[in-house]
Amino acid sequence: MSLGRRLATRFLLWLGLMFVVVTATWYSAILYFFNYYGEECSRDCEDYYEGDWLREIAKGTSIVKGRARVTSRVESTLDKRETGLQILDEQGKEVYRRGMEDHWPRKWNPGYLLREKKLNGRSLFTWHSSKKGESYTWVLWREFGFPLRKLASSVSLTRGQMILSKAWEKKIAKRNAWVQVLDAQGKEMVNYGRPKSFPTHYSSGQLVQRVKSTQDQWQMKVWYDPERKWTWIYGRPGVNSRTILANRWKIVYLWVFFLGIGLALLIAWFFGRRLGAPLIHMMEWLKNLAKGHYHEPLAKSGFPKSRGVDGQSLQRPFRVYQEVIRAMESLTSTLKGAEDERERLERTREEWMTGVSHDLKTPLASIKGYADLLEAEQYHWEEKEVRRYARVVREKAEHMERLLADFNLTFRLENDALPLVKKNVDVVELLRRSAIDLVNHPLSQGQEIHFTVPEELQLTYPLDGHWFKRAIDNLALNALLHNPKGTSIHLEVEEIHPCREVPLVEPGVIIRIRDDGRGMDEETLEHLFERYYRGVSTDYEGGAGLGMAIARRLIEVHGGFIHIQSNVGEGTLVTISLPPKN
Repeated sequence: MSLGRRLATRFLLWLGLMFVVVTATWYSAILYFFNYYGEECSRDCEDYYEGDWLREIAKGTSIVKGRARVTSRVESTLDKRETGLQILDEQGKEVYRRGMEDHWPRKWNPGYLLREKKLNGRSLFTWHSSKKGESYTWVLWREFGFPLRKLASSVSLTRGQMILSKAWEKKIAKRNAWVQVLDAQGKEMVNYGRPKSFPTHYSSGQLVQRVKSTQDQWQMKVWYDPERKWTWIYGRPGVNSRTILANRWKIVYLWVFFLGIGLALLIAWFFGRRLGAPLIHMMEWLKNLAKGHYHEPLAKSGFPKSRGVDGQSLQRPFRVYQEVIRAMESLTSTLKGAEDERERLERTREEWMTGVSHDLKTPLASIKGYADLLEAEQYHWEEKEVRRYARVVREKAEHMERLLADFNLTFRLENDALPLVKKNVDVVELLRRSAIDLVNHPLSQGQEIHFTVPEELQLTYPLDGHWFKRAIDNLALNALLHNPKGTSIHLEVEEIHPCREVPLVEPGVIIRIRDDGRGMDEETLEHLFERYYRGVSTDYEGGAGLGMAIARRLIEVHGGFIHIQSNVGEGTLVTISLPPKN
């Protein structure tokens, strides 16, 4: 799947997931406010619904040894609201009682309770549920509206004024209510906070009609005092079901509004993390590359930020950009390789210049010394001496020429700048000529040179004959120069066929150069192919320490391998392998 399609698919999946979350949140909010808000309100609100409160009381009721217990919070609320609670078992017997008047029955039969429920529908409330497998009934008694009888017994009327205690004033003010007292003829004797829209005189029928017609707009309660023949009227603004429902919808809208803002921020954060965080990471990555830091930015764990704890697998937010991540890794690797190559070339150039200046210093000093002697006027040289000095100058010049050639060849090999002209070369003849050159070397006197080849062996291999012979000469000359007189040096060649069933264009070649001389220790073997390394103490002081390094690189550029085995006092075996060509 392409990057564009994967982004579109991820976006649609996340959008669908967020739609489900938002829908579920809306639904949960509505359920909460319409199923539990009434319960919360039943604990703290004045206009509560008794059914919600009874349900909450029933949930918190515990049965211990046949007796019911309610929470201390419920008991405190009962006392605060001046409400009575009774709990009955299956037989109608009382198992809990609080706030009920003394005349209230302690046992009910079903018909009697039903009768009281009908007669006192707005004051008596019941709830039926089970506890520990047994049925119980919760009976809640609440004097509807306002405890008008208690107010009448505690208030005093003086000169047309109603004298109330601070507690009663607080209760009436909290309910935004009013109180009116009528005499036996229905005339107002006194009022407390009565609205001007209400009359000051009622007939019996007018009062009944007034109570009935305003029941949904005003909660009115009337109590008649038979001793003084006074009529007490209590009124307060009514709260109907529509108003309660509208208020709850307002709360739902408000909560959902803020919840929607929170979800929007959450969605923005989620999409920003899923889609934006990888982009920011890749921008930091590009900045690092621009600054020359060729690696991916790391997390606190030490692994790249796009990787998991195993350091290999991509983290989930980065998987959608896996093609981009791979391209960035490839770019980083390419740039790092280019930088490493640049640094390597710079080091090679510096090493070449250092090597040239160091190794040319000695022969130049000799040439300058002999030139000064020949130039000095106080000396008169014979022709024989002049020729001898000239020969030394020529030898030093030739040595400098060889050093410069070695430096140049090393530089070209290190930078893969040596052009090879490969063609099928007779390997046996090439090794034979190297053995002859070794025998004719001025320092070969006292050494035994052996060339061993199987009879009638005809062996060709695609090589650049000039440069490959240079590698063989360097290795053979190294055995000659760094061993004492009397050392036997053997040059051997053989053909290899790893699998006779596989047809080969060119068979493989193994060349061995072995001696029984001094041998080398582990430290010398470890550094043998390093440039400018001279680890063996011999009588020979020439050379720049480049011969072995040049030999190895020349063999490697021909696709071959070189392996050296050596022990101190036992000699050295150099094995050159050229693989078969199929």
